[in-house]
Amino acid sequence: MPDSSKRISYSLIALMVSLLCSQEALSADFRYAGISAKRAVYAIEGEIVEGDAAKFELLLQEIPPVGENYEVYLHSPGGRLTEGIKLGLLFRKYGLWTSVGQLVKDDNSRLPIPADSALCASACAIAFLGGKNRSLGENDKLGFHQFFDSNGLEKT
Repeated sequence: MPDSSKRISYSLIALMVSLLCSQEALSADFRYAGISAKRAVYAIEGEIVEGDAAKFELLLQEIPPVGENYEVYLHSPGGRLTEGIKLGLLFRKYGLWTSVGQLVKDDNSRLPIPADSALCASACAIAFLGGKNRSLGENDKLGFHQFFDSNGLEKT
């Protein structure tokens, strides 16, 4: 019997570690991409999770925008509404421009360039609205929907 309880304990620990690791893997990727066409470029790609706004603000403090025309490229299916709102408020606070776009490396350029199409939906679309100026490419998608609380749905 003691062996069985040890196995259960080890299994629970392994499950908790894998959940923690998978949560980290799902969080958005933040980076400073450099200066292109007289604009400094930041990128946010991936699902927006709890704490992402604080992580992005740390990046802004490490490599702060100076002057005009600092841009954030957004490519995300969305995520936590509250974090999307916080990101939008940061974009406004720092005077950042927002663009829907996924940055890819060009073989002929040192800096990433926008891909042909990108998606910014849900909480990402709310963050996008915080931009001082906003742009959307012809093949990019910006998606809004009604937000919901899954706990609230269980009560109905």
